[in-house]
Amino acid sequence: MTLYQQSRALMTTLSIADLFKIDVKRYFQLDPTKYMDSLTRVSLADVPEVKDRETFVGIEVEMENCTGAGGGLVDIFWIWKGDGSLRNNGAEAVSWPVRGEWIRYALKVLWDSIKKVSFSARTSIHVHVDVRAFSQKQLTAVILVYLAVESLLYKFVGKDRHDNIYCVPLYTTTLVNSLVDLLNKSIAKHNFSVNRYAGLNLDALRKFGTLEFRQLHGTHDVAKVMTWINLIFKIFRYAAKNDVDSLLSKIIELNTNSLYISFVNEVFEEMAGSLDLLDLKSDLEKGVKAVKQATISNKFAHELRKEFSRKSPAAKRYKQLHKGEYVEQYFQLAEEI
Repeated sequence: MTLYQQSRALMTTLSIADLFKIDVKRYFQLDPTKYMDSLTRVSLADVPEVKDRETFVGIEVEMENCTGAGGGLVDIFWIWKGDGSLRNNGAEAVSWPVRGEWIRYALKVLWDSIKKVSFSARTSIHVHVDVRAFSQKQLTAVILVYLAVESLLYKFVGKDRHDNIYCVPLYTTTLVNSLVDLLNKSIAKHNFSVNRYAGLNLDALRKFGTLEFRQLHGTHDVAKVMTWINLIFKIFRYAAKNDVDSLLSKIIELNTNSLYISFVNEVFEEMAGSLDLLDLKSDLEKGVKAVKQATISNKFAHELRKEFSRKSPAAKRYKQLHKGEYVEQYFQLAEEI
């Protein structure tokens, strides 16, 4: 294996934390067990069970008319921040990274304290999922599954979030063309900042080592928030059970209603009933088309790379013209495609 090939292989096995030099300890300062005596009196009856007890999430809750919110048990899990995009004493509650039952406790204590706040159309709830330990291939698998079912997720959240400029569906963005290509180039080279307002924000990878899900509107319904997080967990769990190549084949071959139903049931399992499946074929076709488009773009880029490789006919001719001396600028295009 050449040095070039070795570097390509390394790009797909290094973790996101390695690639972006994420400070893994910076945000992980909470030890909820210290407060267990105080939390034992909190009832979790109205918060659904957590479907993934190992994955850390961070939650951002935007709200307005926040006078009197917070304090007490809330401050164990949440930090309060100002937000200039909100009105009427608006603020954002940002959780420490939590997992397992602590997600339920964090949601419950906050929602018990914000019964009088307002959730206008300006407010939303963002969920960051920890992917610091993921390789590029694992990350790409998650994105592919998400892309296929994205329309179903927007129908779940409702409130016209599909048309909101701060959580744009990924399948409508230009980023789709390069998604599958993340396997062939270091993800650290991609500039995701222009897509930070996509429903799935990949710019959070660089900042926090997370994927940020921005679709959910502000709501007093804590059960819906936990259900939303669980639907996201189902996407991650399904992606973890399948390699990228098999996922690509499966998604690209989806073309009948029965195959769509089977796929949704495989991804969401017992939670498929939480989704609106009345127009399933029409909904999934949007994401499947996007995956096909990404695959075609990737194949085209791969062919261009072959043309500009050091062993290509073009490179050999270039070598002859320049008396055996390679000019590295010649190969920059292969790196940039």
